[in-house]
Amino acid sequence: AGNNTDKTVFANRSAAYLALGRYDEAVVDASKAVSLDPTWPKGFYRLGCAFIMQQAWPDAVQTLQAGLQLAPDSKGMQEKLKIAEEHLGEYMQARRVELGMQRRDIVHKLREARRADNRELVLNGWRQSMSGPGFEVEDYEWRPTFLPGAKLRPISKEIFESDNRKAAAMSYVTSISELDQPKKMLPLLTDEARLRVYEEAIEAVVCPMVEKSKAEGVGGTPHVLTVEAGGGYLPLMAGRSGAPRVT
Repeated sequence: AGNNTDKTVFANRSAAYLALGRYDEAVVDASKAVSLDPTWPKGFYRLGCAFIMQQAWPDAVQTLQAGLQLAPDSKGMQEKLKIAEEHLGEYMQARRVELGMQRRDIVHKLREARRADNRELVLNGWRQSMSGPGFEVEDYEWRPTFLPGAKLRPISKEIFESDNRKAAAMSYVTSISELDQPKKMLPLLTDEARLRVYEEAIEAVVCPMVEKSKAEGVGGTPHVLTVEAGGGYLPLMAGRSGAPRVT
């Protein structure tokens, strides 16, 4: 047992360690036997068996394949290799599943970190826009209408009218309303009582104004402005009443 160059001693002691459940020591002795004689198949067999008990499936397959190259007809190594290859397949499948779960876990953590970064970015923007030093950002979650950005800004008439795009839009809307107005005023033409009241009111205002202008000889002529055109009927009434200029 004290001969450190006897491969048989190490191989037999490896088998003994294997029977006692001392797998690490069995691997050490079997490895020593293989190193003493790399052409001895039994050394590879002992080492392969020790790797199997350790569930070191890749090492077991590699060792037993090397041993079968030295002894292709060894039934014992063939059986052990078959066992090791079956377990290796299961091990590799489990490993792939484990790696897949690890990747998914990493992706999930990255997404959570990205969400947290985005939320912190938004919160920082809100903090910077706060006007009150004692105001908490969480208050925005239940009172979103208090956001500074939601405050109405005064509209400047000069700036509004100087914008060509707004002016064009207003002109278009006015034109559309003028085109649509006659349709809305058609029922007025059948309301004779209302038309008579309009006509009397216009004559009561326009006729005295025209007579006064003629009597006093004031330069210029009276100008009647109809704010609500009445579908074009009211300007006609004003003209018939003697108004020289009607808009």
